[in-house]
Amino acid sequence: MDTPLLYRLTRSLVHLAVGVYFRKLEVACAEPIPQGPAIFAANHPQSVTDALVLGLATERMVHYLAHSGMFENRVRAWFLRQSGVIPVYRRADAGESVARNVDMFSECRRVMQRGGALGIFPEGVSADLPRLQKLKTGTARIALESEAANDWTLGVAIVPVGLHFESRRFRSRVLVRFGPQIQVLDQRAAYVEDPVETVHQVTSTLEDAIRGLVVELSHTEFEQFVRDVEEVYRSELLDRPELPIPGDSRLQREQWVSREIPRALDYFRKEDPRTIERLARSLRNHQRKLRRFRLQDAMLKEQDRSVRGEGLRWAVLGALGLPVAAYGVVWNYVPYKLTGWFADRLVREETKRHFAQLSVGTLLYLLYYPLLLLLAYRVLEPLATVLFAVSLPLSGFFARAYARWSVRRRRMLRLAFLELTNAWLLGKLRRQRQQLVAQLDAALAEYLRARSSST
Repeated sequence: MDTPLLYRLTRSLVHLAVGVYFRKLEVACAEPIPQGPAIFAANHPQSVTDALVLGLATERMVHYLAHSGMFENRVRAWFLRQSGVIPVYRRADAGESVARNVDMFSECRRVMQRGGALGIFPEGVSADLPRLQKLKTGTARIALESEAANDWTLGVAIVPVGLHFESRRFRSRVLVRFGPQIQVLDQRAAYVEDPVETVHQVTSTLEDAIRGLVVELSHTEFEQFVRDVEEVYRSELLDRPELPIPGDSRLQREQWVSREIPRALDYFRKEDPRTIERLARSLRNHQRKLRRFRLQDAMLKEQDRSVRGEGLRWAVLGALGLPVAAYGVVWNYVPYKLTGWFADRLVREETKRHFAQLSVGTLLYLLYYPLLLLLAYRVLEPLATVLFAVSLPLSGFFARAYARWSVRRRRMLRLAFLELTNAWLLGKLRRQRQQLVAQLDAALAEYLRARSSST
């Protein structure tokens, strides 16, 4: 399929904006991404941002399905249609008739016939919940009806996708996981016999496949407990080479551990709730002591920190980096702060925070940098103006990295001071942490035994 010029231009801008906003966009594929007719079906944690990162990860033109409310504005509707977006009419939208979805299904079938790709978020809504919502049947219906209407000759593949955002902060990481494909042709006999049941069966298979790719917490009342376990134990597990944690990168291995912790929680909730109670008490006690001494758990793993060494390191490296960081702050402070200010006032739903910051920040910097360079060109030589232009984003990134480094150095200096003035107390905290890790190790061993016996 030929990719429209507007789509290519928009994609280039999105690629640049996403590359600046996120520290890393990582893609993991269980199988090669299909180049024929395909439906990419993903979870929906971050609203419009999900479509942006999924489109970049597939490296194909993806025709997304979006609710009809996004087409109310004429200019936006024109842009969305030119970008291949197909409107969906929901019962939940006032004044809309779902009968209009006949056209939507017809357009989706045409995309499949042309060998194109659809992007669908079958949960239907983007929810600020750490679990997968029940999937709608539209994905399976589109795939099966497209094959049936073409005598099962298309070779449509449904590709389950798991989207994982490390956090809602600027310069965080994103992982896009493509799971094993569901070949629609395999359902031919079942669909001919019972189309409705086959649609539900494929939907159930897809739901299980996506669930296996994402971090899911079945019982949200344990959300804080899971975060506390992650803070103490995830890095412990990742630093043990003897543990067979799958993944080709640190981010993939981190996400795998984050997926397994809620699954272990579900096991103990059913089989041995007392283990959860004991761990919860120990974790609360541990966190309370950390807050009392203004420490973080990772700091207790640091050894042999001296006040003199930390102070000298902070003074020397800090002095060397301070001028560049200050330069970056001076020239980037206004659009950076305005981005956060506008995003806070525009966004009421946390699922839209990434997109608000990404879109507002892109707009502000596209306006701010050219204006600044125009003023600079009037007072500087052309070569100096070019160097100034290059220095703006680089110094901005450096300033942010410097700020994070400085915070860590201050924490290490505080740890070193505590080591000097109250080594006994710090040793006690470390021993208590070791006891907590031993409790978690025992729970892990029990969970792994139960899992291996059930397979």
